[in-house]
Amino acid sequence: MIDLDAFKALNGRHGHEAGDRLLQEIAGSWQVAVRGGGDFLARLGGNEFRLLAPGSDSTGAHHLAKRLGDVRPESVGFSIGMATWDGDETARNLVRRADQAMYREKLGRRDPR
Repeated sequence: MIDLDAFKALNGRHGHEAGDRLLQEIAGSWQVAVRGGGDFLARLGGNEFRLLAPGSDSTGAHHLAKRLGDVRPESVGFSIGMATWDGDETARNLVRRADQAMYREKLGRRDPR
């Protein structure tokens, strides 16, 4: 799960057209970071994306997250939550774990104790 930081504020300050342009720029840059023929990147809506990386373990997922950060537009921050499939859980539970990890990261960045 990926959530763009401060996206709603950007839309409020510069309008939805600016937000749409930024989303297109991000999606274009991230397409070069994902592996062709396997990874699947989709915008869920608003400022949320989901990235499926079949065959990736935790190390591979962290490498992929770093590549996303390396190619993102400089002004864009994002929070990412990762979960690897345990081979048994449902897709719903896997997505829930990734979503929870993303929110933990986002909250941790706001409250740097």
